[in-house]
Amino acid sequence: MTFLYITRHGETKWNLEGRFQGQQNSELTERGYRQANNLGQVIDEENIDLIISSPLRRARETAKAACGSRRIPIIILDSLKELSLGEWEGQKLNELKNSEAEQYHLFWNDPLRYKPRGGESFQAMIQRAGQGLTEILKLAQGKRVLVVTHGMTLKAILHHLTGKSFNEIISQPVLRQTSITKVRVSDIKAPIYQVDEIGGTKHLDSLSLHTAPVAVWEGQNND
Repeated sequence: MTFLYITRHGETKWNLEGRFQGQQNSELTERGYRQANNLGQVIDEENIDLIISSPLRRARETAKAACGSRRIPIIILDSLKELSLGEWEGQKLNELKNSEAEQYHLFWNDPLRYKPRGGESFQAMIQRAGQGLTEILKLAQGKRVLVVTHGMTLKAILHHLTGKSFNEIISQPVLRQTSITKVRVSDIKAPIYQVDEIGGTKHLDSLSLHTAPVAVWEGQNND
């Protein structure tokens, strides 16, 4: 049996400013580092023996803070990167909602029809995330693995894990930073997935870190 504990990076400065990040980076906030540190509780309670992370700095810093002084290997996997947003990266959601209303609406409501300006299509990201899941399973066989990724990439992974349409997945709120989605995999060659929990925040309760402020990706709820 293989166990995956999939999470999203900690809060960043651009999250607080309401900016799209994509594959650009902004620094983790103090709250973001505290969220990441509290992932150490998951590592200890679930006996995590491998961490696999997106190469983007906010994810790598989350993985590093979660690991702390524990001697746990951290593997970087390029396919776990966030959706590339091209010219939208660094721009504020509320401004794009007004200036590019049609594409902004499609982004949140009919993503397979969204056309990026210089970025990555949802179709390409969904395919990449599926390849990433296959790579993770090769590395994770028989292990308990913490996977650190991003909001939209995590949605694509959930699409592959649950078999639900991506439109159905994207209509749900983006999972909180450093929340945990628990997955059991009973066969690697022909994987059978059992999703036991989506977006768990028990490990954040001690610092009330799963409450406000709201993350940038949850701007979808304003559309």
